[in-house]
Amino acid sequence: MAEAGAKQPSQDKDARYDWIQERVCSSLKVREDAFQKLLQGEAKTTISSFMEDSDVKRLLVYMDSKDLMVTVKPLPKYKRKTVYFLKTNGAAKLDNDNIKRAVVHGEFTEAVLETLLPVAQQVFLPLLTNGSNQEGWPDVVAKEVSENLHRFVANVGATVGELKGQTLLPVPVADTSQQDQAARDKAKIHILENSVTTWTKQIKAVLKADPDAALKGVGAYPGPLTELDFWSERANNLNSIHDQLTGERIQKVVKVLELAQSAYHPAFERLIQDVEAARHEANENVKFLKPLRKYLEKLNTMDDFVALTDQFKPLLHTLLLIWKNSKTYNSSARFATLLREICNDLIMQACKFVPGAELLHMEPDEACDKLRMTLKVLGSFKSHYFAYKAASAAECPDNPWRFQNSLIFGRLDTFLERCADIMELQSTCVQFGKLERVEVGGTKGKNLTSAIKQVHADFLTAQEKFRQITYDVMDVGAPGFEADFHTFREVVRELEHRLGALIMQAFDDCTTLSSTFKLLESFEGLLERDAIAAEVAKKHKDMVDSFAADVAEVHELFMSNKAWPVLSKNAPPHSGAVQWVRGLMERLQEPMGKLQSMDASVQEMPAFKAAQHSYEAVMAEMQQYEKALVQDWCSQVDTTSESKLHQPLLQFHEDSTADLPLLAVNFDPALVRLLRETKYFLLLKIEVPGSASDIFQHADKYRQQIASLDLMVTLYNKLQRTILPVERPLVSAKLDAAEPALQRGLEELVWANDGIDTYIKETLEIVKELDGILTTIKDNVANTLDLLRTFERNLMFDRKEGKVYTFDELSDSSASLISQRHNEMRDAGKEIGKLLSSSNRVLKVRQKFTNTSSLGWVQPWGSRVAVACRVGWQLQLSRGTYCMHAARS
Repeated sequence: MAEAGAKQPSQDKDARYDWIQERVCSSLKVREDAFQKLLQGEAKTTISSFMEDSDVKRLLVYMDSKDLMVTVKPLPKYKRKTVYFLKTNGAAKLDNDNIKRAVVHGEFTEAVLETLLPVAQQVFLPLLTNGSNQEGWPDVVAKEVSENLHRFVANVGATVGELKGQTLLPVPVADTSQQDQAARDKAKIHILENSVTTWTKQIKAVLKADPDAALKGVGAYPGPLTELDFWSERANNLNSIHDQLTGERIQKVVKVLELAQSAYHPAFERLIQDVEAARHEANENVKFLKPLRKYLEKLNTMDDFVALTDQFKPLLHTLLLIWKNSKTYNSSARFATLLREICNDLIMQACKFVPGAELLHMEPDEACDKLRMTLKVLGSFKSHYFAYKAASAAECPDNPWRFQNSLIFGRLDTFLERCADIMELQSTCVQFGKLERVEVGGTKGKNLTSAIKQVHADFLTAQEKFRQITYDVMDVGAPGFEADFHTFREVVRELEHRLGALIMQAFDDCTTLSSTFKLLESFEGLLERDAIAAEVAKKHKDMVDSFAADVAEVHELFMSNKAWPVLSKNAPPHSGAVQWVRGLMERLQEPMGKLQSMDASVQEMPAFKAAQHSYEAVMAEMQQYEKALVQDWCSQVDTTSESKLHQPLLQFHEDSTADLPLLAVNFDPALVRLLRETKYFLLLKIEVPGSASDIFQHADKYRQQIASLDLMVTLYNKLQRTILPVERPLVSAKLDAAEPALQRGLEELVWANDGIDTYIKETLEIVKELDGILTTIKDNVANTLDLLRTFERNLMFDRKEGKVYTFDELSDSSASLISQRHNEMRDAGKEIGKLLSSSNRVLKVRQKFTNTSSLGWVQPWGSRVAVACRVGWQLQLSRGTYCMHAARS
């Protein structure tokens, strides 16, 4: 019983899985463990459905990474070797007995057809066409099987070639080594003729390939690289066909047909000649088109759209060279196709530069700039094309470029029109966007401004509605754009009429021509729109009349004030008068320029011509007045410039006397006027005489020199006015040193000399030092006097009102006050000593006074101190005695 139980599992073992495992492991080179692992998952259910379900006809086993995978459905793509199991007809359920008979198995790689072709040629075809295997078959059946099998093998071979981008001519397996014998074998001849028929279809399909087919597809816009790739592939294909036709195997077939005098032979020979001609054409085209590839690749892939313009000239120049030298590609049809495809690439690049999905949501100014650049680049290509078209007429008079512009540029022109439409839309957005900032003045300004804001709001609504479209506005084939754009235009046209009426109301509210032009400037850009321009044109006559009135008013002002022109504060007489008359001219020039920039119809008006004549007469008169002013000033320059620069730097002041010598800076007022006039004439961009220009170049230097000399003269005059007789001996040495330096400025040095800056610096230092000495000693004397004045206080006793003091109280208070006053006088004496020391340091006195001059200055100090002390003590003693007597009594 135990033995029977042990053997039961082996008897019930399913041999079907072992049969499949054996073939999978053998084909895919995997271990049995891998297949057993596969059976442990959901794959066992799949395999079971193949064996149990009659509707499941196939089973595929393949490797995915490192694991086995199984499926009953065809895979979208076969990446590795796959083992297949197929049920034969009539097989329902598989068991251990029928699985070997009811299932066909095999393997194929990722190239299924390439695997099938050698199997069909080397296995099925020899087996099924072998006479031994056809015993008992009727002749009709055997012939049909043979023909169908040969046709099947030929079709598989052709399909494999097409997948590789080549045309493979399937060679029949019929033995053609014995050509004479084969020529007499009707069955072989029939097989060979069928092969020739297949070859003819294949070759004619290649010869009939249309290079324009890519352009004929609906919604297809291929680039020029498609043309180059077509001829490259065609050349490779025809070269391959040529190599096969001239190969030994096909030549044997052709020879057998020739010997058999087959009706197919002459036609096939002509076909071979056609292949040779087409092959020559394709190879020539590839050779001449090859130099174009580098330019066309840049045209297709460059990210810098603006830089494409650098490719246009060499590209078209190469095309002209091809036209001149190629014998096969210099046809209008071929060039028209290539140019159309170049235009397609330009449109593609333009759409990348201005993508329609983003264009409507860009800032209008940015969008206009991009669209303007797009039109410029595409227009540049057309300009280069027409230039080389003219060159072709000169260099190839017998065969110039005669392509129809509409054929070449039809789509490009449509795209340019679309760009122009979108730019018009964005320009309209820019123009109407300015309404948000418009503020109208005048009595009706508030109401008009509110109405203009409403126009702006209505435009924004229309703009937002247009932006809601879902198609690409740059796609010229997109339906609906024309209708949407027309609707937007209609809304804008209605808003223009409303805005024109508002502008006319504001125009009527303007009181001056200047305010009128300011009003029009605030609507700049919008005035060019037809509806608004028509409204403004109605006011041209009023504007011209207002200008004529301004001309008359300016002329009256000029005539009444030209003798005594109205000058700005501190303005020089001549340049100030020029500035005044120029102000009058500018008052007329600006409105005249604006009138001239308006519509040409304005300049044709009789009123404008009359106003222009008056304007020109007044302007000529004022210009002549300005010229006379400048000439009058120039005539004075020569007499002013050189002579005045040779005057001394200094002169005696008008208040100067022998006892009180005072100085003044001797820079002639005429030179000051010359410098001021020159400065303002140069600011007015009026040419000045060379002598005046030379002097003005040193204006900053003269200004600095005059400022330094003014400071020096001021300090010197202050010294002369304030110095005391007792102080003069103290600074006599410094005065003696300053006198010669000042004398040089009075007699020797003139403004035209060199080295004036050095002279001013040295002399100014001497005068500053003198001023510093005198200032110090005078301040010290003043401080000393302030200290001495404190000694004059006569307070001896501070008595409280109503209080009676005893003698002892009075005596103590008086002693305390005297001690306090002694301390104050001692401290003041120390301070006076410091002030004297300070004066000594300034005067550089290091020893006791030994000369009479110093003693003369010190004596007043001593006498003042002595007097102050004596007076102070006398007052103290007298009041002290009085107080003591009063106390005793």
